[in-house]
Amino acid sequence: ADETSRLKQVYVEALSNAGLDVCILPVSGHVISIVERFDGIVISGGDDIHPSYYGEEPVHGLKIIDRKRTDFEIQLLKECIIHRKPVLGICNGMQTMNVALGGTLLQDIGGGSSVEINHKKGYHTITVSNNEIIEKGKYKVNTAHHQGIRNTGKGVKVLAVSEDGIIEAISIDGPSFAVGVQWHPESDPDNEINRMLFNSFKESCVARK
Repeated sequence: ADETSRLKQVYVEALSNAGLDVCILPVSGHVISIVERFDGIVISGGDDIHPSYYGEEPVHGLKIIDRKRTDFEIQLLKECIIHRKPVLGICNGMQTMNVALGGTLLQDIGGGSSVEINHKKGYHTITVSNNEIIEKGKYKVNTAHHQGIRNTGKGVKVLAVSEDGIIEAISIDGPSFAVGVQWHPESDPDNEINRMLFNSFKESCVARK
């Protein structure tokens, strides 16, 4: 596979262990046919979306994703919304969901404004607000990112934030399940919040059959 179609094995293992059949999609093909064929779509993590997608020039130190992948994933998301298909965005996948709907990103979040958190490694606490997908409360999640959401896009709701105010999870109006998370649930599938996340995604996919 070319570089834009690579996927870490940990994604496949976590989704398979949650009871899902997994197919890795190449960054090509007819998007509408893909969305019609599958019960749900996962937009995985990766490098940085080019800031031109949200009207900015890149700052120093970005590692830009191939535009073919970004364009493909934005089209996938929009078709999932139209067809009301479940979609789960992870890390860069969450950021792509937001940008696709007109939102903007923090190109480099740096230190927090009130609580110093290293978002590039380790674990930190997030607060989940009241919603129908993940039980509200405080959870420890892993972290491995240097960007985040600045302004939310149209129809994007904030589900969770970190202690320094970084948006950690979003949902999108429309499909029964359209959720993005900033952390990496595939790397810690036994974590309580990650089990809830994968189970909710699975239930939504089964309901679409």
